[in-house]
Amino acid sequence: MSAVSLDDPLVGAARRIVILGVTGSGKTHLASALGRCRGIPHHEMDAQAWQPGWVKTPDEELRQRAERIASADGWVVDALWTATRVAFLPRVELVIGLDYPWAISAGRLLGRTVNRLTTREPICGDNAESWRQTLSRDSILLWHLRTFRSKRRQILQWAADADLPPLLRLTHPDQAAALVAATKATS
Repeated sequence: MSAVSLDDPLVGAARRIVILGVTGSGKTHLASALGRCRGIPHHEMDAQAWQPGWVKTPDEELRQRAERIASADGWVVDALWTATRVAFLPRVELVIGLDYPWAISAGRLLGRTVNRLTTREPICGDNAESWRQTLSRDSILLWHLRTFRSKRRQILQWAADADLPPLLRLTHPDQAAALVAATKATS
């Protein structure tokens, strides 16, 4: 199975979900909403992958964390780090690919970044965005530019590959809102 549509029964029944998308597309927001609606835990994978001070969690430790999460009966994760694929792919029932136009994800990311710079809201565990980081080569905004095409390509390839778990490709935030509304209606 590869691509599925919003009205596919699998979409409403899935309890082990991975959300893919470019930085700023709304993966965490959607994962949190689906987790609440379906009564399953949402696991923020960036919080698992980053330790305080923006120190990357070693791949083996990240894989072990993913295995603990994946062993449960229900979960929704908001990213698929390379080190976590071996844990999640054999158990995932549905992958949701947020494949929004560049202007939508870039606009969301810019607004979110400015807000987080102002409020110092903790992200990725106990980290915070800084002006220095935002204006550096490690900028989340530059990361978005560098990875946008490859993330889109990944979603399209996944949707076409019958050997991978089924993928629901959403091309506009209205579709994500409809998915959440439909989930609330059936819960």
